[in-house]
Amino acid sequence: MKPILRIAPLLCASLLASGTARAADAPEFVLRIARVAQALPEAAQARARGDAVQEFADWFLEGYAHPDGPNRPRDKYMQTAWTAGNEFRRKAPDRRDEIMRGYGYTRITVEGVWSREGAGARFVPQAQEKENENWWLASFGDGHWSESQPRVRIEGYLSAPGNYGDGGKYARELLATGVTPGAPAP
Repeated sequence: MKPILRIAPLLCASLLASGTARAADAPEFVLRIARVAQALPEAAQARARGDAVQEFADWFLEGYAHPDGPNRPRDKYMQTAWTAGNEFRRKAPDRRDEIMRGYGYTRITVEGVWSREGAGARFVPQAQEKENENWWLASFGDGHWSESQPRVRIEGYLSAPGNYGDGGKYARELLATGVTPGAPAP
C-alpha cells in the first residue's frame, strides 16, 4: 500500500468523529483535517502554490460529490483529499446535507431545461428562463438524466452564486441527486 493512502482511513475516522459543518469555504472539520494534512511531505507542492488547506478542501468536495467522476488528482496530497472525501461519503451517508451546507450548497428541487455543452451540461431553471441564467449541471454521483428528455425536474444541491463549470461561465452549479421528466413546455 502506498504510504500516503495509508492515512486515508485515519482521516475518515477523524472526519466521522468531528463536529458540525459551517457555511464557509468548507465544513470546519474538513478544514481541520486539511490543516493537519498540509504538514505531510506530499503537501510540499500544494504549500508552494499557496493554499494547501483550500486545495485539500476543494479536492475533498470533488471526491465527496463525484465518487466515480473523471476528475481525479495526480498530486499525492490531493489524492489523499479526494480519497478522504470519497471514503467519508461511503461511511457517513446520513451527513450529506450537513456536508453540502458546509460548502455553501442548498438542497433544492427545480424544473428546467438542460442541454449538453462542452465537457458538461447547461441547465436553465424554469424560473430563470426569461433572465437566461445558466447553471452548470453535474451529477452528484447518483443523479443521471437522459438525452431524450431535455425538460427535467431535478433534486439536488445548488451552489452559492459564483463562476462554475467550463470556463467559469455559469452562475451556479447544480449537483443532481435525482432527475425525473419535467412538465411539458408551457
